[in-house]
Amino acid sequence: MRQSLTALTEDAKAEQEKLYEDRYRLSVLENEKAALEKEYEACHLDAEEYRQAAKKLENIMSVYHVTKADEIIEAIDARITGTLTETITRKQEMERLLEKRNYLASGRLFGPSAVQQLLLIIL
Repeated sequence: MRQSLTALTEDAKAEQEKLYEDRYRLSVLENEKAALEKEYEACHLDAEEYRQAAKKLENIMSVYHVTKADEIIEAIDARITGTLTETITRKQEMERLLEKRNYLASGRLFGPSAVQQLLLIIL
């Protein structure tokens, strides 16, 4: 009877150790599951951000009338260069018209000629 009691005690200890191991494995798996769920959520958010960025890129491409994303920078550069050139040209035209207005306001039809301006600068 003593041996069977000892055997039962050992079996109970073995079962208890197995239960502890199973509980430990369960907690490890639950932690891994939680980590994977967080990673899945982060990937889902990244995918949504990617979709939004792709939609913005498509809108920019349609505004600049380009078919490839690589062409956007060139298109923007060309538009900026064109705008700056046009702005400088308009500024020069405005300055010319202001000078002409001043000549007309003083009763002259024309301003000093290039030769006269050169003589004024030299003197």
